[in-house]
Amino acid sequence: MRKCCGYYCAMIAVVAIFFYAVVIVMEVRKNNYVMYKMQFPETAAALEKIKDTNSTYVLQYLEEEADAKVVPLIIAIGLNVVCAIGCIVQVKLLEKKEKLAALAHADHDEFEHMGEEVKFD
Repeated sequence: MRKCCGYYCAMIAVVAIFFYAVVIVMEVRKNNYVMYKMQFPETAAALEKIKDTNSTYVLQYLEEEADAKVVPLIIAIGLNVVCAIGCIVQVKLLEKKEKLAALAHADHDEFEHMGEEVKFD
């Protein structure tokens, strides 16, 4: 069960890495939907009222905001990479520990039977 949890944790981290990578691409390319509708809906509503979507001040502000969001997303990707690696390492260490425990148990059983005499009929 613990192995399954470790792999599940790693897969969730990989999905998060992919998600953040897609968001970074959208931010860097200045995707209109993301910039106007998702992040700044009040600005988009104000721009629609005045019908001036080419206002240089507003566009410059939105672009600066988009650029400022890329660094935290890169940091989030880095943290998810660390989590994914940690989960996989945890699973591998657990497997190694279980193998050593099984080997030690087998050796213990073997030594128990060494002192007994073997009787032939």
